[in-house]
Amino acid sequence: MKKRLMAMAAIAAELGVELLLENLIADGLNYSHHIASHFSEWKSLLDEANVKACLDVGHPLVMKENIEDVIAKLGGLLAAVHYSDNDGASDLHLLPDDKNSAVNGVLEMLRQMNFKGPIVYELNPYRYSLQDILHYVSEEKIAICLKNRKV
Repeated sequence: MKKRLMAMAAIAAELGVELLLENLIADGLNYSHHIASHFSEWKSLLDEANVKACLDVGHPLVMKENIEDVIAKLGGLLAAVHYSDNDGASDLHLLPDDKNSAVNGVLEMLRQMNFKGPIVYELNPYRYSLQDILHYVSEEKIAICLKNRKV
């Protein structure tokens, strides 16, 4: 995996393309171990191949890793975020719940870091309609605007 990633990184650099590597979850058959399935392995691959990170915030939750620590350790390597919530056991691709969300604080942490990369809502299309998602995103944006207002 490392050899292939480094070869792809070299080609991407020649083409002026930024290559990102997403953190993955170990599966029961251990197929994903050929890619990095734990933070330390993933971070090592990012560093050695000189590529940036696409962080799926739901994956550390399933792997029982602290999401704030993961974000802090990535620092400038963080280039994109897949944003969704889950129950800590399965990657369910849920909309974050304002009260019980395992990802509460992630958007604020990214804002404080002055993160400028894309934040992609990676959601379960069988659970949510487009209307549900648009409503959630507009409510989230309003809440952030109100929070940042100086009163």
